Amino acid sequence: MDTTRRLASEAPPRKKRKTRGRGLRKSTGCITCKRRHLKCDEATPDCGPCSKSRQVCLYAASTQMQGSLQTRQDSADADADADAHRTSTSQWHSTYPDPDREQAASGLLRLTAEAAAASSSLPVDAISPPTDTPYLQPSVQEQFEADTEIALTPPDAAFYRWFNLLASDLTSEKAGGTRLWTSLTGVPETSAPETSAVDTIDSLHLPVSSHQTSTDSLLVQDVSLLASPAPNVSASFPSRPPYTKPPDQDEWQGSEPAKLSDQEHDLFENFVTKLSAWIDLYDPTRGFAILVPHLAMHDAGLMNAILALSARQLSININATEEQRDRNIGLQYYYETLHYVQQAMHYHTYTVSRELLATALIISTYEMLDDFRSGWERHLKGVFWIQRSQVIHGDSGGLQQAIWWAWLRQDIWAAFREHRKTLSFWTPAKPYTAMTSYEVATRILWIFAKVVDYCSEEAIQAGEGNLQLRIDKAGSIFEMLDEWQNNLSVEFAPLAGRKGNPSDVFEPIWIHPPAFGNSIQVNSAARILILLHKPSLKGMREYMANQKLLAKAAETVCGIAMTLTDAASSLVSSQCLYIEKNGSSQMSNDLTSSGHQRFQRTFYIPPPLATMAPPPDWKLSNKSNLVLTAAENGKYGVIAAIAYNIEHIIGFIKAAEVAKSPIIIQFFPWAVTYSSGLLIRTAADAISRSPLRDHIVLHMDHAQDYNLIKECADNLPFDSIMVDMSHYEKEENLRKTRELVAYCQEKCIATEAEPGRIEGGEDGVVDTEGLEGSKTTPEEVDEFVDTGVDALAPAFGNMHGEYWSIGPQLDFLRLGQIRTNINSRVRIALHGTNGFQEDLLKKCIAEGCSKINVNRLVLDDYYDHLKANAPTMSQTQLMTEGTQKVVDLTVKWMEICGSAGKAV
Repeated sequence: MDTTRRLASEAPPRKKRKTRGRGLRKSTGCITCKRRHLKCDEATPDCGPCSKSRQVCLYAASTQMQGSLQTRQDSADADADADAHRTSTSQWHSTYPDPDREQAASGLLRLTAEAAAASSSLPVDAISPPTDTPYLQPSVQEQFEADTEIALTPPDAAFYRWFNLLASDLTSEKAGGTRLWTSLTGVPETSAPETSAVDTIDSLHLPVSSHQTSTDSLLVQDVSLLASPAPNVSASFPSRPPYTKPPDQDEWQGSEPAKLSDQEHDLFENFVTKLSAWIDLYDPTRGFAILVPHLAMHDAGLMNAILALSARQLSININATEEQRDRNIGLQYYYETLHYVQQAMHYHTYTVSRELLATALIISTYEMLDDFRSGWERHLKGVFWIQRSQVIHGDSGGLQQAIWWAWLRQDIWAAFREHRKTLSFWTPAKPYTAMTSYEVATRILWIFAKVVDYCSEEAIQAGEGNLQLRIDKAGSIFEMLDEWQNNLSVEFAPLAGRKGNPSDVFEPIWIHPPAFGNSIQVNSAARILILLHKPSLKGMREYMANQKLLAKAAETVCGIAMTLTDAASSLVSSQCLYIEKNGSSQMSNDLTSSGHQRFQRTFYIPPPLATMAPPPDWKLSNKSNLVLTAAENGKYGVIAAIAYNIEHIIGFIKAAEVAKSPIIIQFFPWAVTYSSGLLIRTAADAISRSPLRDHIVLHMDHAQDYNLIKECADNLPFDSIMVDMSHYEKEENLRKTRELVAYCQEKCIATEAEPGRIEGGEDGVVDTEGLEGSKTTPEEVDEFVDTGVDALAPAFGNMHGEYWSIGPQLDFLRLGQIRTNINSRVRIALHGTNGFQEDLLKKCIAEGCSKINVNRLVLDDYYDHLKANAPTMSQTQLMTEGTQKVVDLTVKWMEICGSAGKAV
């Protein structure tokens, strides 16, 4: 008996089948109630239990239900002939001659009673497993028992589970108030909403849903969704002609190729020529560049998924036009994809089609770019369910195999970020001697998945009781890495490349094609992770040996990274660099008393390696520059508020979310030295978890110590730093500013400087307090702009601290001259706003100030609250109410500055 079958025979027994008396129905009822083991009253459009619990109510479209489905369809005044093209559930397994699908239908649908009830139209002999089932893995029930009740699900059941996730996404979007839809047939905005739902599906030869669900249970049927098209972004497909199905065409496919608008053609071309390379990196057949676009020409769901991904990628591309950077375009196509899938789900040939697999993977990639972690995680699991139900794995061949490896790459990175195990349980069987070079390249991804499993929190906790077992597992993984490396062919050897510069720390390593270079990087990154997580029981000698291994792996990762220029391979390379950068610092500085190194989660992605030049266009993607440039163009000001403690950090972020406004959270150097950078890292972590993270900037204000500025640029996640050398005389100010600006630019950090000297001081800034102020001259503007700064804080009568009884005495004529000399080359920062009235602040914004530094202006209510309540109020209540004071006053000034509603 081979190992797989032996392990399968040792798998835990299945759960005992619930009796009918406990509510399990054998052949009727909705799928949701069966999954939840509830008695279904079979009401339509939603059954009673689903309505009460606000669940998605779905019915299986089987032959036994055709009559009732047709009745409901007729009552909805839908297309009466659509049901004639519906594929019978009992025939799904014979529709496709593909060997893997036949195996899934005949050999691997080993259902429990619950799954059998969900697919009762299948004949018994079609779901009985043969005695020599080859792909059953013993870890299925162990790893996924909490997630699923079946060992292997049929394709339609897996598809419904995935679609539940899509419906949940729509539910969450409805809760947030976002509703977008444009019909695929290009219905004008003025069209009546009730024509969009049916006409859209008619044009694609799809049946209208036989069981229209309510807005509470399935939001894709929400008429308000269909009634609010966005202009100029609708897909244009031909209206339906008299239709005769070709012999080789499925019912859910369009009879004519898609017709795209000019804008959609640009999106489509962007996917075919650029984005497809991300997915096709390890696929020599380039399935997503060649085959998938042709499939999309006859499948509107796949086409919309492609357009959604392409539009989302352009929305975060610094080189895209202003119109392309509208995120709502991609979001709209995303909704159109879900709407199409909701209709096509009634065809069982669709649930086992290549189009569905490609659509699911592209949607998952869209979620990856969206960086919505829970959404991405759900879709990765959905793709896993669909692949698992059809027995698709890394050796399936064709497009299915390419999709599996592309999905695994996503799952590996998501698992690494979340410190969990990967979802896959497939084990490759093909020996290296029978593999092509590209198959060898992909094998390292499977090994890296095992490395991520080893480094997961679950595995670490499980190994704490038996360190020797964990050491042995690490040794086994090292053996796999060595075996892979020993079986590399000549194609993986470095080519003759350019010599490195004398100042380079790493020697460039050029390997072509880039995918092979990425594979070598992944092997080295895997070794770094294992070294960090492997228990060390032999003291300093082993530690020093590990240091050498780590240095060698770092040289490989960084050397290859220096030669990669294409976007697809750079994506994998950046992940390996992330591991190398964080891993090297952890390995060098962290050896616990028990000798067990832990890879701790970091709060930010570190700046590029010092030896690598920053991208030439980095300023266009710097968050501080993006926020302030948008403010200058929109003629509004962005609050830049000083934070002293955790209440201020939380309050400012909440204020931004409430007002939907950009904000700059600032820290004085005091916060760095006081907390050893902890306050700044905490703020960075909080920002990364906010839905407005792209609109919240982290800034160090009035940094006046030469060495501290360099340390902060090297080690803290600031988006921008004010290089304040104004306590020096002019020439020294310029010299030091120029030098420190260049240093920050190497780390892609924006900078601000102060020409002249703003009088006064604040709590946390002392070097300029007591010095005589000097107003900025128009001539000084050019001198400071030439240093390379991104913003200037001119002195034109404003002062730090309090103005007392005299009030602000601002020289707007001078400010006008300064603005003219700047000529939009840099942004203008307004300092010294304590005591400003609304009209005065608005006038400064109208005169060109886009960064509005505030201190007590947004914190006065907080301080008053502490003075009044500190002696009598509990600490928790004092902090909670104090934070709300910060929120309320900050929102007020955001509205005054005109930034409210701009963070969209």
